[in-house]
Amino acid sequence: KRKETTMKYHASLPFIALFLCLVATVKFAEAGSFKINGPNFELDGKPFVIRSGSIHYFRVRPEQWEDRLTKLKSMGLNTVQTYVPWNTHNPQPNVYDFTGMLDILQFIKIAQRLGLFVIVRATPYICAEYEGGGIPPWIQKDPEAEFRSSAPNFMNPFRKFMDVFVPKIRMLQYNRYGGPIILLQLENEYGYYGDDKIYQVQLRDAYLERGMKDTPFFESNGAASFWVNSVIPGVLRTMNVDAGTDPKGYVSWYRSTFPNTPTFVTEWWDGWFDKWGQEGHNVRNGTLMAMNLDYLMANNVSVNLYMFHGGTNYGFTSGGGADGPVEAQAVYSAIVTSYDYNCALNESGDPSDKWYKFRSVINKYYPIKEKSAVPSPKGNYGTVTMTESFQFNWNDDNQLSVLGNRNADTVGPRPMEHFNQNDGSNLVPSISFMAVDLKIWNQKETKKNPKKTNSILICSAPLKSMKYDPPCPNFQ
Repeated sequence: KRKETTMKYHASLPFIALFLCLVATVKFAEAGSFKINGPNFELDGKPFVIRSGSIHYFRVRPEQWEDRLTKLKSMGLNTVQTYVPWNTHNPQPNVYDFTGMLDILQFIKIAQRLGLFVIVRATPYICAEYEGGGIPPWIQKDPEAEFRSSAPNFMNPFRKFMDVFVPKIRMLQYNRYGGPIILLQLENEYGYYGDDKIYQVQLRDAYLERGMKDTPFFESNGAASFWVNSVIPGVLRTMNVDAGTDPKGYVSWYRSTFPNTPTFVTEWWDGWFDKWGQEGHNVRNGTLMAMNLDYLMANNVSVNLYMFHGGTNYGFTSGGGADGPVEAQAVYSAIVTSYDYNCALNESGDPSDKWYKFRSVINKYYPIKEKSAVPSPKGNYGTVTMTESFQFNWNDDNQLSVLGNRNADTVGPRPMEHFNQNDGSNLVPSISFMAVDLKIWNQKETKKNPKKTNSILICSAPLKSMKYDPPCPNFQ
């Protein structure tokens, strides 16, 4: 028995030697040092100016990531910034997707291979003109889940998401592991929304408790004093501003308000999004923006171009909003499928005039070694002939149902989340409401009851058979 054990031991020696040899030849990334030191960012002990551009991996095809990131670097930028859409990664409770266009790990690794740093904005709400601002629709079904707050029914689902997300990126931190991630955002423009300090502490702890202990945190808001006290201590305050605005004013304001802090414009809006119904594509003055960028570079201001490359709102992921100072008077507007943004690199991946103008400015202060970018290859799809079509049968509940079978009857319309539908369109075939101004009717009714309003509810025929309180007016 002793002889057999000895033979097994000697037989395993070559394998042990091979393993040690392989370990010896693997090159592990050395831990770096990125920190905030007074008015400067410091990278490995030297002052560092962030020159960043936004690319949202979920708006760009994976096979195009390297091309877009290469063009970002060749314009003279050293960092890429991206949002992380909670709703798309977590479409239903306990369902998570980090594959294909949602493979953020692969996106970050490509950036690292190209020599770029990464800023991650994984917050419950991202805005980004994205569906629901990134908040999962299924959470809206819970009346106790107060959005963007420390309410347990809101934060607990986010913590569960972080349980899955953070381990994927933890070892990509520059500090300790030598990865490309140098900054993490806690919340997005929260100063416009609230000042729940407990909520922000919980967001910070959601990272710390899962091993993201070595990367500085930041929050972004506008260049105004109203949000100054809404950010918790130890979190970097940054600005979002229009690239066409004279930078002297907001740079001076920031440095006088936060004299011992790096000046960082987290969103420098070098374009704008388009909405359905507007006349033409938003186009902004690139020459003026290049002049403003020159001022930022000359004064060591860190900046992120929002966007560098916008990409596309695939499917029903484009968001919407309300235009107007008062919610009750606001008009809803929807974002178009394209997220071209009139920025440096257009939706097709081609350098715009801004790309060349910005590159020229950056090259004055930080000489660029990379070759100039060229337009992306284009395909010719030829003539596309429609060979099939489908027409709804408006009386067939199975066809009209969002789930392929009849949904529950409801007294009144319900939001799509009620039917576990995340996006798209709903049809309510058996009920219709119409608020109208019935001046003639009101003239008669006002004499009877002066408190009558100028608008009434008209109910369609199917609703008349339902028991309704108050009763539905029986009008033709």
